[in-house]
Amino acid sequence: MSVSLRTLSDSVLLVRVQDLAARERRATLSLLLHLNEIERRKLHLKEGYSSMFDYCTSGLGYSEPAAYRRIRTARCIARFPEVYGLLEANRVNPSTIARVSRILTVANKDTLLGRIQGRSRRDVDAIAAEYEPCAKARDIVRSVVVRRSTGIEALTVDTTPSVPTHAASSNDAAAAVFLAVACSDLSSIAVGASPLTRESSDACEKSAYFRREGNSHPIDRVSAVERRVQFQFTASERFREKVERVKSLAWHRLPANASLEHVFEFALDAFIAKNDPRERRHRRQACVETKTVPKGSTDDKSRHVPASTRDDVFTRDDGRCAFVGSNGRRCTSRQALQIDHVTPFARGGASTADNLRLLCAYHNRLEAERLMGPSSRRERRLRE
Repeated sequence: MSVSLRTLSDSVLLVRVQDLAARERRATLSLLLHLNEIERRKLHLKEGYSSMFDYCTSGLGYSEPAAYRRIRTARCIARFPEVYGLLEANRVNPSTIARVSRILTVANKDTLLGRIQGRSRRDVDAIAAEYEPCAKARDIVRSVVVRRSTGIEALTVDTTPSVPTHAASSNDAAAAVFLAVACSDLSSIAVGASPLTRESSDACEKSAYFRREGNSHPIDRVSAVERRVQFQFTASERFREKVERVKSLAWHRLPANASLEHVFEFALDAFIAKNDPRERRHRRQACVETKTVPKGSTDDKSRHVPASTRDDVFTRDDGRCAFVGSNGRRCTSRQALQIDHVTPFARGGASTADNLRLLCAYHNRLEAERLMGPSSRRERRLRE
């Protein structure tokens, strides 16, 4: 393909690219209309996906930003059909529409759509900011790699035969791997007056000098690498007071000079221990093993589901939506989970574990419509 393209003249190549771009734009618009129809028919739910976002990322293989843009743009077209004409005429693009979809209303659509035509993303961001005066900083959760340097300046290891000469010219990553292997075999070599202990071996992995051709050849220091997760968000003064209150109440259970990670992890552990159905079930089983404790009984004629039964259902379904689509795919959602009667209570279904299951809010609603019919009142779309 690359060879055949090189034989094209400049004018033919440019014409072809223009044609491909126009076809790509038409295909994208057609895709957006199809996505709207899939959502209208709720086919993504019937196929076992918890949301359109889940369908686009897991089912269609789009990246998260690409899925977000397509879903937002498709929904905006459904609300305001004139947007389709602007996209077709290439006056705006899906990214621009996705950016303003949340602030576009019947009252401002004419003005706003007129202002963003032919504008860059930076200009559109500035225009959108005028309609979002109270917009706050977005929460950020992302994976990061933290390099922790050691406090040892250098560690001379007189082991010339065991060190390849090409190691000095390798990159940092290769040197780190070699050091990790080499130093693990040096536990019996003395450095100064002390043998290499586990701590000094770790230090050797993190900071060392190679001896090359009889001369000390310094290599960039290798630091320990640790994968971490960075959280960033803004909070109110009340939130800050609660953090300080937790630190004060749990001072005897937190390390000295506890970081925010320690404080949040302590609070989260306490919440999970109290509210996670699996944790409650384990504690209840431990109580039953040590002494006789009356377990909650279920009245087949009552809609009420005892906490013990809820915990059993949650544990059995592994804290995950149990809906299985027509293609055999099970929903992966672990959010907004609800207890659902397989045979509805209104039709005589019992509130027992074998007639209960976990469903996410979307599939619970879908099953209710399938068994009991659609609701007569207008339903508000759940936010994805």
